[in-house]
Amino acid sequence: MHDTAYEIGQLFLESYGPAAKSILDIGAIDINGSLRDFCPVGSWYVGVDLGAGKGVNVVVPANSGLPFVAGVFDIVVSTSAFEHDAMFWLTFLEMCRVLREGGYLYLNAPSKGGYHQHPIDAWRFFPDAGIALRDWARLNAHEIDLLESFITQNKDDIWNDCVMIFGKKAGPAANAVSERYHRAMNIRRWPAVGKLEQRQDRW
Repeated sequence: MHDTAYEIGQLFLESYGPAAKSILDIGAIDINGSLRDFCPVGSWYVGVDLGAGKGVNVVVPANSGLPFVAGVFDIVVSTSAFEHDAMFWLTFLEMCRVLREGGYLYLNAPSKGGYHQHPIDAWRFFPDAGIALRDWARLNAHEIDLLESFITQNKDDIWNDCVMIFGKKAGPAANAVSERYHRAMNIRRWPAVGKLEQRQDRW
């Protein structure tokens, strides 16, 4: 996990997850850090990935459903994985399905960066992807709202992040991640997610 993804993931869990009892991490293999490092004490943290490795509790085949009942997790996260997911829109629906009402879904995927197969590298994302994914979820009967989306400039690594935070019948946190993270720009924030906030020269 690169530096900014690690920092923003910590801010997300501080803002949206301090009371979370159960957290699901999609693409959870620990490469240079994991959001597991910031989970609330005593919470149930489950890591899912396509293969075994550090931080992986459950191995699932590509393009398959998640082996969990609906509405079981308070928080569902995925960091630096959607760019490798051939059918990320299907994975997103599964994330929505296993998220409980009142819970939060966090995505961080590159908006810019070098080609890196793991095993494929297919996608890059921008803040409007959050609007598209929200609408896709609603078309599939999931009551999902986009609460925040933004991109960042890179820091010491080559990666720029696209961050998308959703709620399932849940409102935004009192301390928005996009407000707390000084490298955030091109921000969309609830309730005016269609309005783009331009922020530049903040780093």
